[in-house]
Amino acid sequence: MDPFFFRVEHDLVRSEAFRQLNGSSVKVYLVIGLYADFETGWAYPSIRTIAKQSGLSRQTVLNAIEDLVNQGIVATSKSAGRSTAYRILHNAPPRPSSKSQKDKPNRSKSFSEHLESVPEFLDHTPGTVLNSRTPEAPTGPFFSDDEAQFWNEPGPESGPKQEQSNKNPVNDSAPSIEIPGTPFRVTLDGRLLSLMSLDEVLIKQGVNEDSARYLAHRYEADRVIKAVLNVMYLDKSKKLQNAPGYLRMALEKGYELLPQMAQKIEKRRSLLTQDIGQNLMKEKKMLEREKLAAEEAAINLMISNLKREELERLIRQAVGSLPEPLVKRNPSITNPLIRARVYELATRITESN
Repeated sequence: MDPFFFRVEHDLVRSEAFRQLNGSSVKVYLVIGLYADFETGWAYPSIRTIAKQSGLSRQTVLNAIEDLVNQGIVATSKSAGRSTAYRILHNAPPRPSSKSQKDKPNRSKSFSEHLESVPEFLDHTPGTVLNSRTPEAPTGPFFSDDEAQFWNEPGPESGPKQEQSNKNPVNDSAPSIEIPGTPFRVTLDGRLLSLMSLDEVLIKQGVNEDSARYLAHRYEADRVIKAVLNVMYLDKSKKLQNAPGYLRMALEKGYELLPQMAQKIEKRRSLLTQDIGQNLMKEKKMLEREKLAAEEAAINLMISNLKREELERLIRQAVGSLPEPLVKRNPSITNPLIRARVYELATRITESN
């Protein structure tokens, strides 16, 4: 199946739950499907993105998501201070009754228990490391089972206590772009952001829950994300057998991104820079058009308020003040240069009075 499409099952469309949806909910369902990862089904669009893509207001989008979750068609994974992740549920169960909904906790709170593994990366494309990376920085060896052990339960003396530093949710106002196949984004200045809590990301790589919380608390978010990205690439390349073991070494020694991963991220950041530049250019052209339209409207208004005799006098004065080659073919008010000069002369008269 083409990865640019997502699956909508016949049983879902024929279901009672789907028939209960209104048009806004269907729109939001389609937008979530549009942004969903082909392999895992997870999507990470912001509420603003969904609203813009569907043409709905923010509140309407929130209501639609709540409706989809209640109908059992979409599941959410939400961590405190972080953007919500969405997943289309295939073979959706029948809509629960009102009574059962009251008795059961919110689906979005328990759905993280059923998360699949973090999606794999794109195919290997060798490249050079970013200029901003330190060439001497280690990226770590390729681990096998006999070279690294799984995490042990961390004790109270395992390391210094620090302020939790892995809270870096994507800010809707900060320009950033997704890194395909991952729950991460990169900003215009090269910062790495996570759409999920980092302890949950580590759990998906095989780290036990207690260790994951400890590591996410102890290490900077940037270090954790780099280690996970390396693991994802090595796992995709089938060069890694023990992800938790590699993560331990990567976090302790502060491994930098592998050159191939660094190149992929730089390409995404360059694409973001290009998109922002194009948007700024479009905005600049739009402002210029609006400015010209406003100037033309002001000229039309000024000329329409002039008496015929005064207008003819100003036209003659304008023609005499301009170079002959510019007015020879069209010495009338329809000549843009003459119109602009007549407006200028009329404005001076008005201001002097």
